[in-house]
Formats: sequence, structure tokens, C-alpha cells
Amino acid sequence: MSDTIVISIRDGISPFLLEWLKNNPRFIRSATKSAGWYVQKGIKESVPEISLGWKPRIPFWVRKRLVPSAPKTWLGRMKRAIGYQYLDGGSVAIGWTSSTAAAYGRIFEQGATRAVTAGTRRRWGRAGVPLKWSTMELHNPARPLYEPAMQIVSPGIVPHVEGKVKQYIVNGSFTKKATRRKYKVYK
Repeated sequence: MSDTIVISIRDGISPFLLEWLKNNPRFIRSATKSAGWYVQKGIKESVPEISLGWKPRIPFWVRKRLVPSAPKTWLGRMKRAIGYQYLDGGSVAIGWTSSTAAAYGRIFEQGATRAVTAGTRRRWGRAGVPLKWSTMELHNPARPLYEPAMQIVSPGIVPHVEGKVKQYIVNGSFTKKATRRKYKVYK
């Protein structure tokens, strides 16, 4: 399982457009960033579809008692931490945009087992959900995110990039909503 996905627009684009892009290095960067934006948006939107195959969570009322700000949906605000980073060499990395999100994301994707301590028992007991005396471990099952999402999103990447290139050819330039924010993707 990978924490990040690296995409290059040269992977599946037609030979004509690839030849045209050789002479336009500035646009390679723009089209690659656009592909990164498209993929991260697709991953965020595909979470409800992917989550159908995940193991069920503990009931919401239990999570709400343990953590008052518990999200009602899968990933909750963690979904905002999925982003992309342009890499030198004409590729883009899609992954978690903070080291904390990357750490939680690894636990989410790979699963984890935690030993039940006296403090854990007290916390669950105070929340009104006492653990059985025989419970020695809490299991967080693996819930893969990036690989299943890429199976859903990948068929649309090449048409998206080709559309951007054709838009550039027709207009002579590309429309750009520039932001100065630069994301960094953590592993």
C-alpha cells in the first residue's frame, strides 16, 4: 500500500499532444497540476463509493460519546487533507498534506491494533460504554483509500488532460485561477 500516488501526464496522452507539449514546458507544469487537482478531487468524491467495501465502524452514538466532535461521515475533515504537490520532472504526487494527516492516514489505510490500558478502560467507562473485562485489544481494520480510488478516477485522467491541452491550443493560452498556496505531500 502506498501513502502517495505519483502521476505523469506523459503516461497515457496521444503522440500528437505529447509532441506538442515538448515545445511548451510551461504548459506541461500547468497540465500536470490540473491532473493533480482532478485526481485529488476524484479521490475525495469517491470516498462514499469506496466505503461500501470497508468494515463497519463502531456506532455513531459511541463515537460521539468518546469524541464530541466525531465526524458523521468517513474521513470527516481528514478529507480536506488530501492534496497534490508538483514534483520537478513533470509529475505530481497525490497524498496527505500534513505529517499528522499522513500518520492518521497510515493507520486508516493499513489498520492498527492498540492494547487496552487502564486509562483506555476508564475513558470508555466515563463515556458510558464500558469495555468487557476480556477485551485486551482494540482493532482498527485496514480501509484502503488511494488504490481503490485510483481505479475509479484513472479512466478520466487522460481525457481531462487532453481537454486542457486542446483548450490551450484553441485559445492560445490557458485560463488559470492562480493560487499562491503550495502543497507539500507527506509520506
